[in-house]
Formats: sequence, structure tokens, C-alpha cells
Amino acid sequence: SGMILYLFNWLLFFVELARLVVRLALALSEVLYRALVPKPRKDVSNSVVVVTGAARGLGREIARIFANLGAKVVLLDIDQARNNELAKTIRASGGKGFSFTCDVTDEDQVKNIAQKIGRLIGDVDILVNNAGIAQAMPVLNMNPNQVRRTMEVNTLSHFWMIQEFLPKMLERKQGHIVAVSSLAGLVGAANYTEYCASKFAVMGLMLSLDRELSLTEAGRAVRLTTVCPAVLSRDFSHMGLPYLSAWFPRIFPPVDAKVAAREVVNRILRDQELIVLPASFNIILKLSLVLPHSVGKIVQEYLDYMVNPMTDGGTAL
Repeated sequence: SGMILYLFNWLLFFVELARLVVRLALALSEVLYRALVPKPRKDVSNSVVVVTGAARGLGREIARIFANLGAKVVLLDIDQARNNELAKTIRASGGKGFSFTCDVTDEDQVKNIAQKIGRLIGDVDILVNNAGIAQAMPVLNMNPNQVRRTMEVNTLSHFWMIQEFLPKMLERKQGHIVAVSSLAGLVGAANYTEYCASKFAVMGLMLSLDRELSLTEAGRAVRLTTVCPAVLSRDFSHMGLPYLSAWFPRIFPPVDAKVAAREVVNRILRDQELIVLPASFNIILKLSLVLPHSVGKIVQEYLDYMVNPMTDGGTAL
């Protein structure tokens, strides 16, 4: 009986191994097929799209594009004036824009706004968690309150938004959650430790959420996308965060927010799970996963991915 059990266990092992090989082959085939034949873009006309941090930068451009595609775009931002101005601009061009002033770090505000959106506009189809702030400072000079604020805006707000909008997506068995991380969520950068930490956390959140949703049929119906853009040339001009690198801008130049937004929305509509901009950085990313850690550090030092520290200890919104 012991020998039979032993052989049976080996049989189970080879069966599971065969299943794994087949699944890997099918997944690889799907990747190769989609590289040649991209997935069709989904129609978002009359879909409800919520964008946090919509008043400026990448969030603003993403919101405008979705509005041009006929979506009902809900703009969330703490900057009431800029947010209202964008909503008016969208409506003036024939789009559907709705402005709500909201501090996405406040769970109660998020809950109240979510209820208003559901009551006044409808169930949310696409949630874009984009709100973010940055501070460039050596780690020993950081202000504790600002560190907390960065983590609240860049990371914790994702939790509060997801907790409010995911349940209805699961109930309807449809929906799409987009998280804007950063290249700083994939590689470290000198003088940028709090920002990098907050964006690495977003990557961990989305990877874990993907595993969690895969456990149920309803969860598998909800799409996830994580966006990792490089430096956005228009976003940092008001922050005092000029890049020092002599090599990084030449190899991976700053990305215009409008150009980045077009690429991001295009890939969201094709349900792409990870969006890295510029796409050329994917090469470095994939190499870093297979190269020894010490070798990867040398590559990063050569790229010299870093920012100037702020001299006044101010914050960047």
C-alpha cells in the first residue's frame, strides 16, 4: 500500500506538471497572438469613468480623452477651481463632465462622494486612481507629516476608493480599476524615497488584488490595469523637481502628459494589465528581473535616475 501511495503521488505530480506546461503554453500563445493582433478597444460611450487627481497633469488629460469618447467623466480633486474649470470645458465641447471636490485621503468624504455618484450619475464602470503628490528630499531631511501625507494620497486613497466602488463591480460582474503608479514604483531613485515607497506600494496592492479577484467568477470579470509612466514633462515644472541625469533623459526622455494619456487610455480600452511608459523601459525592467541584483544596480547607476532635492522643504502637489 505504501508503494501504491508513493506511485500515486508521483502520478499526481506529473499530471499537475503537465497542466502547468499546457497553461503556460496557452498563455504564451495568447501574448504572441495579441502582439500581432491587438485586442479590440472596448466602447466606453455612456460609461461612468471616475478619475481622481483630475484637475491637472495626467489625470486631466485622461479625463478629457474619456470625455471625447462619450463617457460620463466624474472628476475628483481637492482643487475645486481647476476641477470645476475642467468640467465646464468638457461640457462646453459637448462632453459629459461632473466635478466633485474631494480629499481622497478622507474615508468619510470618499464614502459620501461615492454615494452621490451612484445616486446622481450611475454605477461606475472605470475607476482611475490617479491622485498623487511628491516631495524630493534626502531621507534624513524628510518632514514626518509630509511623509504621512504622501502615503495617504499616493497609496491609502487607492484602498478607500476601491472599497467603495469594487463591491458594485463585483455585483454587476463588470468593471475596470486603473491604478497610476510610476517608474518610481519599479526602480528606486535618489532623493525620492517616500514617493518611490508609495508607488511601490501601489504595485503591491494591484498585484495582490489581482490574485484576490482571481479566486471568484465575479472577481475575474473585473479588469485591473497598473500604469507606470516615466517623468511627465508638464507635471513637474511646478514642483521644482528637475531631473539631474545626463543619461536618463537622452535614453528615456520625459513624456508629454497628453501623449502619455492617449497611450494610457488606448491600452486601458484593450484591458492591458501593465502599462510602462516609455515602452522602451520594459527592456530594462525585464532584464532587471533576470540579472543578478548587483548587475541591476550598476545599470541603474548608469541611468542615474534621480531628482534634485527641494531646498525649502516644500511639498509638490
